[in-house]
Amino acid sequence: MDASLKRKAGIAIAAAVIAATLLLWLFWPLSFSARYGVESGVSVFYTRLSVEDGDIANENYEAVLTPGSPELEKLGERLGEVRFHRTLLTPFRQAHWDLEGERQLQIIVDRRGGGTAGIVLTDGGQLYIDGRKYDMGLFSAENERELLESVIDGLTWSPAA
Repeated sequence: MDASLKRKAGIAIAAAVIAATLLLWLFWPLSFSARYGVESGVSVFYTRLSVEDGDIANENYEAVLTPGSPELEKLGERLGEVRFHRTLLTPFRQAHWDLEGERQLQIIVDRRGGGTAGIVLTDGGQLYIDGRKYDMGLFSAENERELLESVIDGLTWSPAA
């Protein structure tokens, strides 16, 4: 084998390893329960946007879940079932994303090992954790919508101050 052919084979193998590593990094399933805890309480904020006569109207609600409450246990179970994966935008933390959809949930949970994490979920199919974009499916927003619906339906809401 001449040197040129060896070099090309080496480059092809390196490219294949890099591509496989990137695909594994992107699509390796992650879980909320492995990274975040709900044992010590959770705050959840729900915003519904609507347009009335050309004006945007916000309806804001909140639910504060205390340790040991049935709602907190149910939310913990539901989040424990969820699997998500990284996207090409995950490495880039953003202070603000353009959110899609009419409904948005923000869930503040404890991070295992200390601190808190902010999870943002929209009915437009968006999932952000601490300002980083993740995805729950490949080409649809259905998984995000189902999670949003189950959290909204499973909690008792109070108007936010």
